[in-house]
Amino acid sequence: MMGERGGWAVTPSNYTVQVAVGGVAEKPRYVDGELEPRDVLSLTVTVDHDVVDGADAARFADRFVELVEDAHGLPAVAE
Repeated sequence: MMGERGGWAVTPSNYTVQVAVGGVAEKPRYVDGELEPRDVLSLTVTVDHDVVDGADAARFADRFVELVEDAHGLPAVAE
C-alpha cells in the first residue's frame, strides 16, 4: 500500500459491510475531456450477501463513491 502502485485489500473479519483503504497511485484519467495523470485511491467494499441484497449493496457502493469523490463532509481547503 505504500509503494508506487495502488491496490486493494481482502478484509479478514466477518462483518456485514467492510471498507478497506488501499494505496494511492497515479493513473491516467479524463478531466474536462483531456487525459491527465491523477492520484487515484483504491477502496475495497465487501458485503455479506447472506445479509444484504446485491442491488442494495451496489446502490450503497455507488453513493459511497459519489460522496468520496465530492469530498463530502470535509472542510474546503484554500489553495
